[in-house]
Amino acid sequence: MEAIGEIMENTCVNFTAKTRRERDYVNVVKKEGCSSHVERLGGAQKLNIGAECAYVCKHNNTLDRP
Repeated sequence: MEAIGEIMENTCVNFTAKTRRERDYVNVVKKEGCSSHVERLGGAQKLNIGAECAYVCKHNNTLDRP
């Protein structure tokens, strides 16, 4: 939860809790590297955030390496 707070504080990304009715959602996992599918897949979509991830908000709600 600390990492999610840090992402929200330092980027344009905002997270909300999943409700029972939502079928599509992001599942944040701590693994090596930084990765996720770019397109919407449907259902749970994994977002891998490793210790080496350092992304900042650039413009137009996109993320990029600093």
